[in-house]
Amino acid sequence: MHCTGDLDGGLKMTPHGMRRICMLAALLVLLATACRPDAARDEGSIAEAHRPDLVPLVRAMPTSSMDAPLTVEFDVAAPSKNSSPTLMIGIRVDRTDNTAAFWALADVRASGFQAKVSMQRLESSGWKDVPLLRLESIIGEPARAIPIPADGRVTNAWLDDVDVLALQNAGLERPDDNYAQLAFAWARNPSPGRYRVEVQLHSPLPQLEPYQPELLVAYLRRPK
Repeated sequence: MHCTGDLDGGLKMTPHGMRRICMLAALLVLLATACRPDAARDEGSIAEAHRPDLVPLVRAMPTSSMDAPLTVEFDVAAPSKNSSPTLMIGIRVDRTDNTAAFWALADVRASGFQAKVSMQRLESSGWKDVPLLRLESIIGEPARAIPIPADGRVTNAWLDDVDVLALQNAGLERPDDNYAQLAFAWARNPSPGRYRVEVQLHSPLPQLEPYQPELLVAYLRRPK
């Protein structure tokens, strides 16, 4: 900055110094303006990640037999790099401070899980059924995925791993939380779009009542 003295002993700015100040101010304005769209996009991404109707999602899960199905509508986005392309429909319990919750979930698996489940995708012509699979395990044979019949009836469930990072990014799980998941249906390679799932328990789950179970729809964790 170039300054000169005035008759009163003060300082005054030369024209060259004034131009430098103006150029610096203009540069700061441009930088601030350029940063705003990125900030808005970041805020939008965070808001979208916390949408309650975007996979992954959870809903309170009844533990008694149901006279009518629990229906949930939601959007499915493409899986992240940490996710498998298989979508899981199941139940989760928080065992962070209570390991008994895990054993209650394991007891549901061992005692036989009875429910009806279906999934539809919204097309231009209306809701269309999405094929679902379940895991069948026979002693002495490798487990295999088989189609769930058209009536949606499932008679077993299995412990499964979901993309925990996606749940954390959605605000549904904290890094120090420890959940257990019991799956009863898979949907492989769902295209991004609008879906709905209907679940109806045919047998009560009294073992889970103390642990506030949740219906969970989430992508599986990608194997390492």
